[in-house]
Amino acid sequence: MTTDKAAACLTPVFIGGSPRSGTTLVLQILGRHPEIATFYETKIVSSLLEWLDGTIFNPFDRENPWVFRLHEYFARDEIYRSFGGALVDLFGRRPASDGKRLWVEKTPRNALQVDALLKILPELRFVHVVRDGRDVAVSMLKLEDTPDTIPACASLWAGYVRAGRSACRRHPGCCLEIRYEELVTDPAPVLARLCAHLGIEMVPGMAELESIKVSLFEENWGIAAAPTAPVGRWRKLADFPKDDFKAVAGDLLVELGYEADEDW
Repeated sequence: MTTDKAAACLTPVFIGGSPRSGTTLVLQILGRHPEIATFYETKIVSSLLEWLDGTIFNPFDRENPWVFRLHEYFARDEIYRSFGGALVDLFGRRPASDGKRLWVEKTPRNALQVDALLKILPELRFVHVVRDGRDVAVSMLKLEDTPDTIPACASLWAGYVRAGRSACRRHPGCCLEIRYEELVTDPAPVLARLCAHLGIEMVPGMAELESIKVSLFEENWGIAAAPTAPVGRWRKLADFPKDDFKAVAGDLLVELGYEADEDW
């Protein structure tokens, strides 16, 4: 089999979810599997989708000649698939030569772009990672490139989660949702579901999380924490603004089962 054909046989997998939800941890775990190649936030895929939808096929740009000109020669689906072929070659060529079966790209924004991803790579698998939004908000406040207030963090978290969950409902065959808290407290059954979703066998060592640090950015907490350490971190803050969070995303916490009702 040629390298091109071998690359085309690899399953593309995308991980997405709100920033600070544990998407990096999931990528690190999958990277332990001998049949998986992993890519950390390449920006290539999301940038390509934004270019296609926002520039080439922007219906609001009346002076854009590309939409009409391209349709003289190609169907829109053909154009998307052609770029998907380029991504398959780019991401899959080296892993195929190394005997891998899947390649995984992790970017939080993938959760907002599942429909667009399916246009270019209809055979993909998507993994949506969900974490308690209050812990997400506390984690976000430690970073420079995320919102700096609890309401803004709650709004960002809710937007990502609702987009990812909606995509999972629309495309149940190719999407799987997993919870960060379940993954770090009882990893084996979660990883068994994840591996089944990806069509691979779970291998020894994948569920041993003690050696994995949850953050690539050690400066966030002074020391990169073990995966279970951030669960319920918001409860350790005596001044956590509950009412501010409730006003923005309290209903989503209840919907997800993190709280029985909004009286928490």
